[in-house]
Amino acid sequence: MEDLASIIFIVTAFFCTLGSIALATFHIYRHLLNYTEPVYQRYIVRIIFMVPVYALMSFLSLILPDSSIYFNSIREVYEAWVIYNFLSLCLAWVGGPGAVVLSLSGRVLKPSCYLMTCCLPPLPLDG
Repeated sequence: MEDLASIIFIVTAFFCTLGSIALATFHIYRHLLNYTEPVYQRYIVRIIFMVPVYALMSFLSLILPDSSIYFNSIREVYEAWVIYNFLSLCLAWVGGPGAVVLSLSGRVLKPSCYLMTCCLPPLPLDG
């Protein structure tokens, strides 16, 4: 009975992995087909590519538990790179690092209980 349950889990995981890879690949294809905003879409495609990588590495970890440490390591490294790309995308949306520095130059963070800075002097935000 346990063998049947594990086979059902593996088959279910396979179809979920296949579905997520297909959907993410289609989404990436549509972004590349309509590549009109390369500054933003480059990051978006890298973020969407997280779905196939995560799905495939998780499925391989499920069927090859002895090698799961390697698959988990690949998944974690790509996840860190996706976080970097997400923050780069956020920075690109607000106009880049230069725009952020210009908008914050000369401003200070006033002491506030809400921000837990009530006991600190005003903090300059211009870096």
